[in-house]
Amino acid sequence: MAHAFAQSEAPNMMKNSKIYLTLSLVLLGVGIMAIVTRQADAMPLLYVPLPVGAVMFGLFLVSRVIGKEAEHFAEEQHQLEQATDSQARKH
Repeated sequence: MAHAFAQSEAPNMMKNSKIYLTLSLVLLGVGIMAIVTRQADAMPLLYVPLPVGAVMFGLFLVSRVIGKEAEHFAEEQHQLEQATDSQARKH
């Protein structure tokens, strides 16, 4: 059961991590350009994309680590279920 869940969630986790990475790169780029071109001095709202981009990059890193751990856990559960099923069939 856990194996089927992990297989259905794996593409979503990879999609989410790609979205986080894309957003972080865009926001970091916008934030850095606003600071380098000194447009953020005229409009302080342009300081916001830089820390938001950093947070998105953190979410990207966390989602990648959790995604790999979820796949590993699902594989362990699948192996455990197979071992349990083979033990039940023997008895």
